[in-house]
Amino acid sequence: MKYRSITIIHYLKLNKPDCRIPLASGMISNKTDVLKDVLSYKNSLSLNTLGMFSIDEFQDNTFYVVDGDLGNVTKEEVDAYGTALAYAFLRQIQWLTNDFWMLRDNSIYLRDSFLFVYDKDIERGFTYKADLSMINSKASAKIEPTIYSKEEIVELAKDMHQISVEEVRAGGTNYRDVTQFQYFKSGKIGRKMMAWIYVFHARGINALTIKVLMYITAMEALVSTSTAELSHQVAERVAILIGDNATERQTIYHDIKRGYNIRSKAAHGEPLKGTEQEVADLLVILDEYLRRMMKLDLPYDFDDNKLNEFFIKKLIGE
Repeated sequence: MKYRSITIIHYLKLNKPDCRIPLASGMISNKTDVLKDVLSYKNSLSLNTLGMFSIDEFQDNTFYVVDGDLGNVTKEEVDAYGTALAYAFLRQIQWLTNDFWMLRDNSIYLRDSFLFVYDKDIERGFTYKADLSMINSKASAKIEPTIYSKEEIVELAKDMHQISVEEVRAGGTNYRDVTQFQYFKSGKIGRKMMAWIYVFHARGINALTIKVLMYITAMEALVSTSTAELSHQVAERVAILIGDNATERQTIYHDIKRGYNIRSKAAHGEPLKGTEQEVADLLVILDEYLRRMMKLDLPYDFDDNKLNEFFIKKLIGE
């Protein structure tokens, strides 16, 4: 039996119409004709399972599609892992679209994914559904389209993580439930991955003050080594790490200290001063600082002692 997985990538806008972008697994496209055999009211399978609202939602949206073959299997056999496979494909494109943030801030998110399994005629097949609940927003809390080019996506997709269909069929990794508890408990996760967890969750929160809390905590995960004078330590180290000159380093330092002031009030339930727009504007700045930090490799693999030594040398100009 063959399969086709389809997922809308909400608020991803491609810079050209009728675009097809082949990936290591599947394809990203805004050319709805690619799915004309699926997205039709005449397809009774789609109409009865997706419904007209989900069918219509694909119109004028960018989507992800994966085609493949499961071999000689029965519906009863596929029922044992069909939903798990639908989630696996959904996570596969989620991992890739998360990386889009490394180029620029965006509010791209995924919600519903549908897996069609069929023999010869897709309409005579059957479907499985997977869904996610997190709706991303930009640092400013805005939800709006962000344009990416084919070249940018192809470059990002060079390291695209690919799920193993055979592993899913064998009952392997559970792609439906994702938790980071084991990472926090073990303490073995690297600084960069820990920071990315905070960024990931910050993007799924629309409350500006909580976004600030998450962004500042992500910076702590990258450069802090103790809780003593924490706000000064992090502000100074971020400024040293990404500031190109004394003036920019001073600006970065003060921006992060402002972030700490908001974070403290948010964490302790104190009323904020200033306007909502001022917080949103600061978040856009912090978001860009974090992106610049996350693009670096050094010094995040250092242990605490080496990290301290690294910043001392930077501070005195060695």
